[in-house]
Amino acid sequence: MSGSDIESDVERRLAQLEADSDARRRQLSGVIQGLPAEVSRRDVIRDSLGDLRSGSGMSVLRRSAATIRELPRRVTGWVRTSLGR
Repeated sequence: MSGSDIESDVERRLAQLEADSDARRRQLSGVIQGLPAEVSRRDVIRDSLGDLRSGSGMSVLRRSAATIRELPRRVTGWVRTSLGR
């Protein structure tokens, strides 16, 4: 392959990358146009809590709370074991 062939191949690839980038930019712009102009924090929190309650998120929340409640006892046991008491 000669130098000019390589240059033309590189230019063709760059042109394709630019075209793909422009297409993604247009697609993203369309998605952004579909979003509401502004969303309040209260709405986001309310929707998130609703999703938590309706899905399996509540069980995850309960297990996380149980793990956090048990953490001090586990840390105390680990410290006692590491100190040899």
